[in-house]
Amino acid sequence: MKTSFLYSLLSFILLCSLPAVAAVSITVNSNAGSPYTDSMGNLLSTGSVIRVGYFDISSPASLLTLQTSNDYSAINSLFRPLGENISGAGWINTVGSLTNYLVVNDMFAPGAVFDQIVDINVGNLSPSDARYIAPGSDLSVWVFNSSTPQSATEWGIFSASTGWELPNDLASQTLSTFEVNTVYRGMNTGSQLQLSPVPEPSGLLLLLGTSGLLLRRRRA
Repeated sequence: MKTSFLYSLLSFILLCSLPAVAAVSITVNSNAGSPYTDSMGNLLSTGSVIRVGYFDISSPASLLTLQTSNDYSAINSLFRPLGENISGAGWINTVGSLTNYLVVNDMFAPGAVFDQIVDINVGNLSPSDARYIAPGSDLSVWVFNSSTPQSATEWGIFSASTGWELPNDLASQTLSTFEVNTVYRGMNTGSQLQLSPVPEPSGLLLLLGTSGLLLRRRRA
């Protein structure tokens, strides 16, 4: 009897001593805001994917890479995504999303999105584990004109100076497109959030080669 009581007491003390894991949720919403379109202003098709997360652009070089590089790997190295089947990063809680990414889902109108990532860890999983993303981190959406980010020929990166921060524990935040006032890639026309073309490396080399050839001919 005493052993059972002591075991229960020790279990209770252990549970109380464990660090709290605080979870938050993020909603991405274009209702009453601008839809996502391609570079020509055509509304993105249902299933075009959206990545949500934090870009580490603390250095000028990182910011320049984010704004100018067409190398997916280089941009991705700066990105810490939410969801995407990553431990502690939450999971997608939206009907119609069959991948690890949020999607343009045509819920309100073409090019629209209403997606949610829940159970994001902003506490510590254990005393030795750092937070996946700290509360207060500025969030961005990385939007693609394809169902696969790596195969996209256009993308846009949008954020907001206020209202797009990761909230504190047990809170929620909505990333509404009408709040977008920071564009790293693409264009905010006021009524649309347009993506911008991403030239393939081979296309860039061809363009540079053609430009060099024309320059030589002019000099000759």
